Amino acid sequence: DGRAPPSAAKEAVSGGVVDKESMEVLGDALLGFVIADVLFREFPRFDEGQKSKAKAAVVSTATLAKQAERLQLGDHLLLGRGEEKTGGRRKQALLADTYEALLAAVYLDGGIEHARALIVREFAPLIDELRRDGVTGQDYKSALQELLQSRDLPLPDYRLVNTAGPDHRKLFEIEVGVKGEPLASAIGTSKKEAEQEAARAALEKLRT
Repeated sequence: DGRAPPSAAKEAVSGGVVDKESMEVLGDALLGFVIADVLFREFPRFDEGQKSKAKAAVVSTATLAKQAERLQLGDHLLLGRGEEKTGGRRKQALLADTYEALLAAVYLDGGIEHARALIVREFAPLIDELRRDGVTGQDYKSALQELLQSRDLPLPDYRLVNTAGPDHRKLFEIEVGVKGEPLASAIGTSKKEAEQEAARAALEKLRT
């Protein structure tokens, strides 16, 4: 239809800047600010700890990757052969970074109000969940431990299998297993977040 692909559009609106990492930094800061502002306005009774937990959940790598998948951003990535062969279009870290870069592109093209409107619309379902359920702060690691113990299985092991990403968004990949057998793995911006996500994935697998 003659339109430029998203990657090209992002370069154009940024004045020719092709540094994807710079776009990610800008998008990350923009997203963090808007979500913090929304939480401050929508949940005035949340204390600092609750707001921190809510923000971490809303802007987690897993959440951003899901948003990118919903928009099918992976289909528009320009990848090297190696990244393509290793499933780069489905990697959570890469999808999350691309989503942040997209938000930065919208900001550079239309200004803060357009970017804020997009973020509020995109994250409305998650904000609604917080409004309905509150901040549960569920401890998936403890839940997994209890489930394994109920089945007379040993405690789970968590292993760091990879680190990647720029300093502003260092990513950790954690694998959880039992008796040397891997159950699930997940990526997070901290080891703690990755362990919780891995435990959540393992719980889903064991409960099906």
